[in-house]
Amino acid sequence: MVFSPIPDFPRAPVLSLEEAAQLPRTGGPAALPVRDRALEDAVAALSVKLGSRLLLPEAWSRLLPQAGVLVSSAISGGTLKERFQEAARAYSHRCWLFLEPMRMEFPLPCPTGTGTPVSALSGHTSFYSDALCCYYSHFIRENQGFMILWDTEETMAAKLELARACGFSGWAAPENFLQYL
Repeated sequence: MVFSPIPDFPRAPVLSLEEAAQLPRTGGPAALPVRDRALEDAVAALSVKLGSRLLLPEAWSRLLPQAGVLVSSAISGGTLKERFQEAARAYSHRCWLFLEPMRMEFPLPCPTGTGTPVSALSGHTSFYSDALCCYYSHFIRENQGFMILWDTEETMAAKLELARACGFSGWAAPENFLQYL
């Protein structure tokens, strides 16, 4: 299967802060996946100008409630469906999916849920997780258990469809996001 966007599920372009600042007051949405709180003043001013057209990572949702919310597709615990349903309830009409291809290695146990990016997948037996909507494998290295989670074009398409079914307004991803799969 090749990744194919859903025709009736809009995609917002991902822009830099400088590009977003050049947008007119009217038009379509634009995603600004900035996580640096040092840019708070610039982002706040932009959100006043663009309102819900400006799509920001979820961490900004309380600080700038007028902006749209980007909910990441990359999770390492729980279920993606529950996560998307929670987000859709919390942010209703301003909830957008941010497709982030995942290829992460996690030590087991992993209380933080934070992994380390890996560039290549090893030849370990792989399995599909319905709960996380991605593939995974387990292995042991130096008496320590590890798990790798990764996406494919198929899992990214499934995440897109799940977000639409949960009531998200649309999606955003960097132009070249498929190269990370």
